[in-house]
Amino acid sequence: MNDRNREKLQEDPDFSVLSPDRWKSLLDDLASFLSHVRARGMEYAAMGRVGPLAVSELGFAALVRGRVEYRTSWHWDDGDSMWRPECTCPAAPRTPR
Repeated sequence: MNDRNREKLQEDPDFSVLSPDRWKSLLDDLASFLSHVRARGMEYAAMGRVGPLAVSELGFAALVRGRVEYRTSWHWDDGDSMWRPECTCPAAPRTPR
């Protein structure tokens, strides 16, 4: 979580605050991840290794417990109308230098 969008940690997060267009964009972005990365994320979620979640209309964030604890977040960029994922994990999208 960062200063530009402080989400509130929630035990039962309400994702209905995201618009249908943002949901579609998020699903498209998630589908672009390599299959083994998606499978690992789904495995971690099924094992209860993701959370607690923090949700707002501009994005969400969570801790993920893999070999170590990672921080992950997805924030909506209104200027570019796209999601900006950030993660401290090895599978995180890298910004070119």
